[in-house]
Amino acid sequence: MSDKLLISVLGWQPGDRVSIELARSLVATARRCDRSPVVLGEDRYLRLPVSVRAALGLRGGGRVFMVAVPHLDAVLVHHVSVLDEMVTGYYELDQT
Repeated sequence: MSDKLLISVLGWQPGDRVSIELARSLVATARRCDRSPVVLGEDRYLRLPVSVRAALGLRGGGRVFMVAVPHLDAVLVHHVSVLDEMVTGYYELDQT
């Protein structure tokens, strides 16, 4: 997965070590972590481990929704199915 804008907003550079783990159902978190064996390549792609892809229900070519969280130095990776719930919830709250 690559969203070079998100990666650049965070200041992540090729060679940075990145920890990617399941945060909760349908959400994974990627953070810089010196102890991680995962290295951000020159292409700046985040490569989700097989276990995380399986937990998110992603298959080859599966779509995700990525969000940068600069104050946490993290990227949240959501299964695209949660986008519908987020947008619906937002507009339900906005009905005043």
